Amino acid sequence: DEFITPSEKIREYMRSIGVDAYMNVVPTGIDFSSFQKENVDPAKVAALKRKYALSSDTYVILSLGRVAKEKSIDICLKGYAKFLAGQPSAKTLFLVVGGGPALKELQDLSKELGIQKNVIFVGPVNPDDVPLYYQLGNCFVSASITETQGLTFMEAMASSLVLLARYYDSLLGTIQDGNNGYFFLDENDLAEKLPSVIALPSSKLKSLNSAAMKTLEPYSLDRFYTSVK
Repeated sequence: DEFITPSEKIREYMRSIGVDAYMNVVPTGIDFSSFQKENVDPAKVAALKRKYALSSDTYVILSLGRVAKEKSIDICLKGYAKFLAGQPSAKTLFLVVGGGPALKELQDLSKELGIQKNVIFVGPVNPDDVPLYYQLGNCFVSASITETQGLTFMEAMASSLVLLARYYDSLLGTIQDGNNGYFFLDENDLAEKLPSVIALPSSKLKSLNSAAMKTLEPYSLDRFYTSVK
């Protein structure tokens, strides 16, 4: 009698394949509390930092999720390589968390780009440990333009990370450029924006985080329940 879709993009897709039933867009209800810093075990986070030799003054750029071609992680690595070429003394690390069919290809790409010393491929992790890995990062970067709702972006927001996302229309409802995160257009734009993101003052970081938490309110479990009811 009725379909619920998590985003307008999915509703448009359902229409395109001939579904003419009544549809409502209701974002998936998510419990973000497990991703908030105060709810993540600091001892476990510290242990992971020791495991990957992440010092307190290392700026960590995080990519987290399925490592597949459609996620366009190669664009992020190429942009990071261009950033390093212009900022050779910057103490940064690119952390790729997740497994998938493109893992070996991306490992080879990092070697081709000459950035293998600055990139760590963690591989797949236990889903229960994902909040810990978000806490390893300073910013979350993604070039994927295949997301239906951008759940990893929301998890990163809940984890108080700065968002750097490749621009596409479906993310406009989630990310407001300069308010709760930032868009980049391509690898060159990513390389140009990284220095200013890394240099963000604490006051701007607090502002971004505050706006991000407001962005998450429509996606709460309570809001989902109310909308479906």
